[in-house]
Amino acid sequence: MSDFKTYRNAMGLPFPTAPTTLVSDLNSWRGDRCTLPGCYKNQAGTGVANTDRNYDRNTGFLTDGDKITFAFVSGNLSIPFLEQELSVIEPEYDEWRALGEEQNKDGFEPFAITDRTDWIMLMHTLINGVVSGVPIAISVALLVLVVATGNFWVSLFATFTIIGVMASFFITFVATKGKLGYYECMFLQITVGMSVDYVVHLAHSYNVSPRHTNAEKMQDSLGEMGISVFSGAITTLAASGLLFGCQFNVFFQYGSFIFFVILWSIIWAMLFFPALMIQFGPNGRSGDIPPIRYLHRVMCMGMEEGHEAPKAGHPVQVVPPDSVNVVSVKEADNA
Repeated sequence: MSDFKTYRNAMGLPFPTAPTTLVSDLNSWRGDRCTLPGCYKNQAGTGVANTDRNYDRNTGFLTDGDKITFAFVSGNLSIPFLEQELSVIEPEYDEWRALGEEQNKDGFEPFAITDRTDWIMLMHTLINGVVSGVPIAISVALLVLVVATGNFWVSLFATFTIIGVMASFFITFVATKGKLGYYECMFLQITVGMSVDYVVHLAHSYNVSPRHTNAEKMQDSLGEMGISVFSGAITTLAASGLLFGCQFNVFFQYGSFIFFVILWSIIWAMLFFPALMIQFGPNGRSGDIPPIRYLHRVMCMGMEEGHEAPKAGHPVQVVPPDSVNVVSVKEADNA
């Protein structure tokens, strides 16, 4: 519009032009091949559309008869083109939208839009997915632990451990100045799944221990599963640590994500969870869920074909088949 005003002034024509002749005046301006200041385009190459090759693409209008139905003008943002941080992109985008809303008058409905709009909408969707997905994942983890252990208290304490792992990882993410991007949002949503890996083994081993006191049951759990859990964590940490040397950002982010989640998982599983179980863990049948415990016994011992399944609350007795002959080592040697 500034160029159109310059052209009208150079031609000695009034500006602003009459609303009834605006469309025809704009078309005349675009069709005039003069060399005066503000001319649209000419053979000499001095027109505004000649000096700016993107002029037609960055500004224009649509008409319906003698009325302008749509007009657009483009501008450059101060945000770097490769910037993906939402906290950097969104404030300037909001300023553009506020500027458009301020011009909402005279029957026009202006709005501002950038090529980052899709990115902003995508990031909001991913962030909402993290906010809603993490509580859902914790609830599912609790349900899985209940099914795996058959004990409510063991499952609840294991879930507290998972929440501690996630809180520690989120604090680490903020402390290392991590920024929420496309990959980070996806990685954060699977944090719960990786946090449950080690504590569930220790919880199940604690629950099936035949010993009586909390300390003895936890000692059995660490003795049976501790070395396996710790070894698995060491190999995972070593494998993910190699990704720190990658130059591609996605591999570096993925490696750091796995490394810190596993690091906090093994620390909480080997230190916090045993202390919690020794102090507050259930004894005997405290917290047991009978239907699930019964199902565990059936699945572990197996049922012989043709035998009636035992009723809930009755012990399951496994009798060796009559066809099996037990021969001692001495008798086998004599034979």
